[in-house]
Amino acid sequence: MNKIADEVVEKLLSNIDIVKVIEEDIDLKKAGKNYKGLCPFHNDTNPSFFVSPQKQICKCFVCGTGGDAISYYMKSKNIGFEQSIIELSKKYNIDLGINLEEQVFEENDKYYIIMKEAHKYFTENIFEHREPLEYLSKRGYDTDTIKQHKIGYASQKWSELYDYLHSKGYTNEDMLELGLIKQNEKGKFYDTFRNRIIFPIFSASNHIIAFGGRTLEKDTTVPKYINSPDTPIFKKSYNLFGIEKAHNIRRKNYSILMEGYIDILTANNYGFDTCLAPLGTALTIEQAKLLKRYSNNALLCFDNDNAGVLATEKAILLLKSQGFNIKIIEYTETKDPDDFLRTLGREKFLEKVKSSTEAFDFIYNTHIKEYDIENNIIAKDNFIKSFIDFFSILTEEVEKELYLQKLSERVKVSIEVLRKTLITNNNSKFNFETLEEQPINEKINEIELKVIKVLLTNPNYISLFKDEISLISRSDLFNKTVNFIKNNLETDDLVKEYRKFTENNELFSSYKEKIATIIMDCVITDNDRATNEIIKSFFRFKIKEIIDVDKKKNLIKPTQKKEFLQISRDINLSNNFNKIFFVNNKLNLLIKESI
Repeated sequence: MNKIADEVVEKLLSNIDIVKVIEEDIDLKKAGKNYKGLCPFHNDTNPSFFVSPQKQICKCFVCGTGGDAISYYMKSKNIGFEQSIIELSKKYNIDLGINLEEQVFEENDKYYIIMKEAHKYFTENIFEHREPLEYLSKRGYDTDTIKQHKIGYASQKWSELYDYLHSKGYTNEDMLELGLIKQNEKGKFYDTFRNRIIFPIFSASNHIIAFGGRTLEKDTTVPKYINSPDTPIFKKSYNLFGIEKAHNIRRKNYSILMEGYIDILTANNYGFDTCLAPLGTALTIEQAKLLKRYSNNALLCFDNDNAGVLATEKAILLLKSQGFNIKIIEYTETKDPDDFLRTLGREKFLEKVKSSTEAFDFIYNTHIKEYDIENNIIAKDNFIKSFIDFFSILTEEVEKELYLQKLSERVKVSIEVLRKTLITNNNSKFNFETLEEQPINEKINEIELKVIKVLLTNPNYISLFKDEISLISRSDLFNKTVNFIKNNLETDDLVKEYRKFTENNELFSSYKEKIATIIMDCVITDNDRATNEIIKSFFRFKIKEIIDVDKKKNLIKPTQKKEFLQISRDINLSNNFNKIFFVNNKLNLLIKESI
């Protein structure tokens, strides 16, 4: 039930101009007595959103969304009724005759107040310590810039924030609920953020809902970045860093997605005010849907490394599935957008924006580096099949046809054949849950290193490695090597070709030492029993990994979990290749069904 009296609501509506409220988000053009524009609540290409200044109402004649200024503001900002009235009255300086913030106390208000107080502590604290100021100064942040971006600092002391908030009368329960403090086994409370530069994370309605912290510790075992955990007011997969400035995105009709806090803030310093970043995870469908409320045009500008390339490709697939138009800002001069802007400046970055690459071309150029399509028929076939996921998420028929034409011209295969492979017979259902949950970990584990040796010296084992298994591998090097072996089964000396391929391919430049170890180990061939034990260990490890991940996601049914454990037992009892192959087929089918 609304807590604000009807007469107060009427006073606000009679003193507010709905046209001004909506014009902050979208461009409106006069249409007789009314105004019209592109609907902000669906993917509108032909203006279908009408605003009546006489009646002070709005209506979309496609998706049906409409109402008065308050209901529009509620939906566009994704906030409640009372909060909308408070913000509108403040924004348009309408005196309603009462103090709404004292009268209205929603369930989450106490959390916003505590977060605001914590932020006040962090922002005052930063100017008391030299180390964070020196770190930021090296990146071009002076005192005014630090204040502008509301950056703070959490000191090295174990309970300074806790003591501060406790002195203000806030409860331990609320501080724990917001992830500001933790409690050890002895019951003692301590700060979550210590010796970290603090970046406030805002909601679309400009409330501080979380914090991100960049460590200043020299110890490399300490995580470089941590975020607030999910709380009653913050769900990281539903929010984007920088979303409080989304009105710029709606006005300019495009966004730029980057990876880190510093990337976003530096871009803002250089006049790029439509930049956003995921919050420590791969981009999620929920974040894409949030972004699409403001624009369906996105530029991707992730870090210039292998992980950045993988993150870009995954983001392309996810955003395409939600109907986005996507281009990629490519650069080779520096490691990330922050470094690029500080080193080369705004004009050079603008040049990269103007010459940005279309999504299909980016995927093509990335994949082609891994396949010798000119001299190897199997490689060419696998290269074409590498586009199955991309075509499976396209929804527009014209778009599919145009991409088929482009691919046909480049690989010199008829459109009819490509259509059959990539569209007609394409039953792929891309698993975005797996995509979001499993970031690539470039550190390959010892089991995977041994398996690579097995595959290079015993290529017949490659038949065990179906696509479903490679989906759950978190090692970039492992996935790339398996892919190479699949494409080069007819090679006389696989180890020699692998060495040549990795030496001449920049995608493997980060793994030189690991690859050298693998090739040296290939000199000694294991016997069949040792080889089978390595393969069995790998699949047991993968099953454990699946079950561990599912503890967070709860995607696997209890009956399926029992099947995974039974397969793990069956693998233990398998004493030759044929038995392992049989059990592995069951595993792949189960993976496909469950995740």
